[in-house]
Order: sequence, then structure tokens, then C-alpha cells
Amino acid sequence: MDRVAEMTVIKAMMNGLMEEVTDQVPFYLFQSKDAQETVRKMYDMKGAVTFNTMLLAKRFSSDYINDCQYMKFEKDDLQYFINKLKVAHVKKLGNAHIRELNKLLTTDCKLEDLTTLLRNGVSIDFMDTGSKLTIMPDEYASEHFQGIFDRATNPEIAKGIQLKAFPELNDTFYRLLGGDLILACAQSGHGKTALALNITNDLSITQDYTGYYANAEMRDEELSMRIVSMRSSIPATEVMTSQFSTDMVDALDKISIQYDLIGKKNLVLSRIPVMTISTIRRGYKQLMNAGKKPDYILIDYIGRMEIEGNASGLSEWQKMYRLSEDIKTLAVELDVPIIALAQLNDDGQIEGAKKMKNACDGVLFFEPILEEDDNAKMNEKQKKYANYRIVKFKVRRNDNSKPIYINFNKKYQRISEVT
Repeated sequence: MDRVAEMTVIKAMMNGLMEEVTDQVPFYLFQSKDAQETVRKMYDMKGAVTFNTMLLAKRFSSDYINDCQYMKFEKDDLQYFINKLKVAHVKKLGNAHIRELNKLLTTDCKLEDLTTLLRNGVSIDFMDTGSKLTIMPDEYASEHFQGIFDRATNPEIAKGIQLKAFPELNDTFYRLLGGDLILACAQSGHGKTALALNITNDLSITQDYTGYYANAEMRDEELSMRIVSMRSSIPATEVMTSQFSTDMVDALDKISIQYDLIGKKNLVLSRIPVMTISTIRRGYKQLMNAGKKPDYILIDYIGRMEIEGNASGLSEWQKMYRLSEDIKTLAVELDVPIIALAQLNDDGQIEGAKKMKNACDGVLFFEPILEEDDNAKMNEKQKKYANYRIVKFKVRRNDNSKPIYINFNKKYQRISEVT
């Protein structure tokens, strides 16, 4: 680590350059405990962040911020010290990668393990984010109009990902667009993974979008079995136990057909015991290296993710909010829509943080319909077949708050809209 660079950059933040620093310096570039704790508390402050307001807040180590304040610094030197922070971070990543490589080289390793480690290399998070700090009007005016014209004259090239099996959900977002973060919430045992798998089945099996299912929730085998159940109309419990109530040969033939189809499609599964933003980014990079650029990412689920860097002192809602902000940043950086699953508590609130909703382009609650719910709003078909509903808590591109009524067949894990 470079303590001089850390303290000098913190001095810049205390002296009117907070915005310039935060635009370029992710939190994790600060490596020392003193610097991390100071910067985290600076981010949490309300109002102006200066040396004097920090002293008055009585939340900081006065010795450390005094030492920072006495660092020699000129505004023109800011980029130099920011670059030194980045160099220190890259050295740390490089050394960790070298240690991992050396450890592998001293064993009787498999070829695929060695090539995978070398191919994945080191993920440098703050590089190549695809930012456009300035887009001139003569550039975007003609480009944006051309996009509207092209889509109007040829609807097949409409921008975004279409949810064909969920037309009302598709109309809610006017398709899924790069940079979108959609939070899909349900209570435990009420179908959040089933909803996710039905969406991925539509996008990546029925259609041909490449999807990356970032999974920390269950075995990858169980995920594929649930998809096969809904597609083959064989109960999920029978597929998972291999105990069939109908002719075994016929059942296995149906299952084989679906797995043959899945094997030719582009739904990429994962099993990530400890899931972070970096592990999702590495998975994305692996697919890029394999020539499969993901069209969307699905995270199952946000409550199983870990914060990178020092999270000591953060409450649960602060951790969840930071994760949602980081996922939104990742969606924008990679220019892909991300659907993240979240769990509701017993009171029907998002576990961890109501503030998470602020980072999202859409928040959906997937919940069972109770007898007293929505009866006057439902048509006869919905009253007969709908047993669940998707409640739109917040959607940035659409102010239609009408629920989407759903038939959830738990036997086959199949979800469909009832219009």
C-alpha cells in the first residue's frame, strides 16, 4: 500500500476536491485500515465534508486527519497521487495472482486449471468502464434520432431484450435495456427463484439471448432440473428424485429432449459459494473470453452476496444499499440489464434496506393473492386462474401501477401471466 498517496488524496477530499476524487477512486483503492475507515465515514457525512466539519463530527481519528491535513499537496498533483493509489492496488492484485499461480505450479495441476487461471488473468475493476464524460449535441442528436427512425421503420431491431413469455412485464419496462437494475422480491419459499428461472427459460431457451445466472442459492443441477420440469411437464419433485409416476422410459425421453435443447442454447449457470461484485465480473469476463457476451445477468440472490473491502461498522441496511449501488454500477459499466433477486421479511419489506429501491430501475414484489386482494380489479379469467401477482413498487420508465396477475403452477415450477 502507499500510505502517503492515501493521506494526500484524503487531504484533497477534505479541501474541496471530494467530487473529483470519488469520480475516479473506488473505495477499495484505499488499503490501510485508517484510510478505509476515514473515507467510509466521509461518504456517510451529510453536508459539506471539510477538515473542520470532520473535527466537529467527532467521528474521526483526530490524529489521522491532522496528519492528512499536514501533507504537502497542490491541486495539480491530484492525478499523480490518484495514479499512485491505482498502481498500489494493481500491484496488490498482481502479487495475489502470482501467489495463486505459483501455488498451482507447485502441484500436479490439470491443464484446464492452469489455462483457466492464465486466461482469466487479473480483473482491474476501475479500468475500461466505458464512461462517456462528455457527449456533444451534434453527435447524440443525429445518433439518437437515427435509432428512433430505424426502430420505427423496422420494429424487429427494437432496442433491448424482449420478454416474449411475459408481455405485460415486457411492456412495464419497454424491454430490458443495458444498465437496468431490476429487483425482484419475494418472501422465502414464495417463488423468487421460480420467477427467475421462468424469465431465463424465456430469454435463453425459448429465445437465444445469452444469460449469465450468478447463483449462490442452490445447486446448479437443481436449477436445470426446475427448467426441465416446466418445459417437459414432469413434476419438479419427480425430476429431482428420478422417481416417476408415469412410464419411466417416456419420462426420461422427454427429459433427454429438453437437456439436448438446453445444451445447444446459451443459459450459463454458476455455483458461487461466496459471491461478490468481483466474482460476477470475473464470470462475465470468462464468458467474454469464451466468445459468449452475456445479454443479461441474473443474481440469485442479493442477500447471499458479500461486500468487498472493509465493511466493519456498517449496519445490515447500509451493506444492502452499498451492494445495490455496486450492482447498478456494474450494470451500467457492462451495459447489460441485471435482474437481482431479494428476499422479503415477514412484514413484506425488503430484507436489509428500503433504501435499496433508490438504486433500481424497477422493483417488483412477487406475492400470493389473498382472498381479499384485488377482487374488484380482476377480470373473470384472472379470478379463476390467477393465484399470484407481481406488484410494481417502482418503475422508472412506466407509471402504470396495475399489478400483473400470475398463475404459478408449483408442481411444474411454471409461471405465466393471466390477462
